[in-house]
Parts: sequence; structure tokens; C-alpha cells
Amino acid sequence: MKHASAYVLNGFTVYLYDRVSSTADMASRDEFQNLVRNKGPVIIVAKEQTCGRGRFGKTWQTLAGNLSCNIVFAFGPCSKARFQVSFVMAVAIFEVIKNLIGTKGIVLIKWPNDILVNGAKIAGMLIDSLPHTLSVGLGINVDRSPILPSYPTTYIRSIAPSVTDDQVLYCVVEKVKFWMEVFQREGIMPTIIPLWKSRLKGIGERVIIRTPIDQFCGVLWDVSDAGSISLRMDNGCVKSFSSGEIIFG
Repeated sequence: MKHASAYVLNGFTVYLYDRVSSTADMASRDEFQNLVRNKGPVIIVAKEQTCGRGRFGKTWQTLAGNLSCNIVFAFGPCSKARFQVSFVMAVAIFEVIKNLIGTKGIVLIKWPNDILVNGAKIAGMLIDSLPHTLSVGLGINVDRSPILPSYPTTYIRSIAPSVTDDQVLYCVVEKVKFWMEVFQREGIMPTIIPLWKSRLKGIGERVIIRTPIDQFCGVLWDVSDAGSISLRMDNGCVKSFSSGEIIFG
């Protein structure tokens, strides 16, 4: 397997492959782990993934013309800030999509870190915690979107046809770099969590929250400053969730 290209973009070393099994698997290799710890953040981009993976063991579909990558940062093995990167990335990718499509659609975050345009999924993330690094899997529908039975999807060029692949990657790097620097200076408060909450879809709506072992129905009630959501169930009880999948009515 050979690199199609390797270059530095705004402080991130970008490796572009034509075809890999999974960018997440590539990110866990010693060569990239060592590079991140010694040289700084790395982005591994693939034009095609044969075994991409999403949350809860789902397949991560990589369609031609879309962006699939893993962004890898150095993180101490015991850092309490690791789980907070999910909120940083959601704010960053929200701004990527907003910048690229302008006023042509309503952009929202679906808990915990999917990005929706006009209610349809356009981007998603998966955080992998490795011993000395954090790897953020990112997929953005640029040129097309999968047809799925469970929820609607959309893609950037259906809204903003002139957007190029280079623009998408540059904007991702720019926004991720900016918001990671904010995070390093001040943590997720006072800026990141309030922004994330203000852009979140569904507060006050009736939803289903599905976990790997069960599902719960009720009204999405609140989001804590730590990112957990509260569901007011039909029996009046309020239950908190730190992970799961929201399904809207």
C-alpha cells in the first residue's frame, strides 16, 4: 500500500490513500502513532474504505466523492479531557458545513455529534481512544449520500454545487485547528458547550433513545454541561444518558 500523496496543511500532516480497509485501522498503526506524538496532528484520508466502521458496530459507508478520514491528536493516556473532544469536533464540523453551504440550509447538531442539514444527516464522527492519541473518524457527504431506511441523508453538492474537495478538506483543517486551540486554552467552558447546546436539535421534542441493550421513549428534556442528555419518560421519571442514539419522531 502506497501513499497517493503526503503534505502539510495548516500544521496537519495529510496522508491521502486511494483505497484502505479503514482509516481508523490505519490511524492505530505504530507509524502514525509515533508520527503524531513526535510531529503533531495527522489526517489520514481515503478515497475508498472497504471495511469502514461507525458507531455501535455499524458499517461506515464510503461513497466515491465523499470525505472519509481520521484526524489523530496526541493525548495523555489518563487525560480527563479525552471525552470532551466529541463536543469540540461537533462545533468545528458544524461550522465547516455552515461555511460551505452558507444560508442554503438549516444546520444543526444531532446528539452527540452528527451534523444535519434540513433534518438530514450530512456528516458524522466516531471517537477512538488510543493509548497515547485520540483518533477522530470523520465522514462528510460531499458528492453523494447513502440511501438508508432509518433516517434521511443529504450531501454538500446537492445544496452548494460549486464546492470542491479541496475546499472541504481545507475548511475541516481550519475549523478543527481553531476549535482545538480554543479547547486547549479554556476547556469546554465557557465557550464550546454553550455553542454546542445552542446548535443542538430536539430539546422539547418527543424522541426514542436507543442504547446497545434497550430503548427509551419520552421528551428530550435537557443537556448537561458535560454533554449528557436527560429524557423525561412517559411515567414522569427523568433519565440521563451519556451515550446512545436519538431517533426523532
